[in-house]
Amino acid sequence: MTTKNIIKLILTQLLILISIESFSQDIHKPYDNQKATVELNGIAKKIKNGLPYKINPNLVQYIYTQQDKFPEIPANSNSRTKMGILAPTYAKINLILKSQLNQPQDSISKEQAMLAASIGYQSIKIISLSNDFIKSLSKDSYNYKTRVRGYNQGIKGLQELLTGYISMTFLENKNQEVDDILISSLRNFAPKIINKFPEDKKEHTIELLKALIKGKEDIRLKNEFTNFMELL
Repeated sequence: MTTKNIIKLILTQLLILISIESFSQDIHKPYDNQKATVELNGIAKKIKNGLPYKINPNLVQYIYTQQDKFPEIPANSNSRTKMGILAPTYAKINLILKSQLNQPQDSISKEQAMLAASIGYQSIKIISLSNDFIKSLSKDSYNYKTRVRGYNQGIKGLQELLTGYISMTFLENKNQEVDDILISSLRNFAPKIINKFPEDKKEHTIELLKALIKGKEDIRLKNEFTNFMELL
């Protein structure tokens, strides 16, 4: 091998090492609200434009574990500002999860489970804020009925979220490794969401969830589902 070729080989190896080191640093970089928001926005934009993307597992972990603090909402913000931050974040996490689940699969991954759970936790904030907004409206307002219709559509969307999440957790998931994330998160966020529904919507939601288990014979499914329903 000539001296020139040896130098080329050494340079190539150095470039590979630098690339690996850079990738490793990126994978393990710590997140805060700002970094997570920027990266989440970037991924959502790529998905909307039909571009390939990679999602850092640490970003998913951050969103999942920091659900009380992410997204960051400035103190003393009004309802409009809060919803203007929460709703887009909810939509982007949902968009990413849907893109991840596009292909048929026997079970979901740990990261997909955390994304699904994060949507549930964000939904607690959404319904709480929606309730406060509806309560603040005057029934004599010209657009009160329109606002209520929008609110009811939001409730329906959350019902669909819960039934979809439960189907994914108990009926479709075949990976015991992610059960802890899916089930523990469901037991945490679902009662908080449902208990914020108006009484008639709450009862209707519980009936919808009960219907999911009818005719199923899997013992684990029945036991876990029964334990969950006892929380409602």
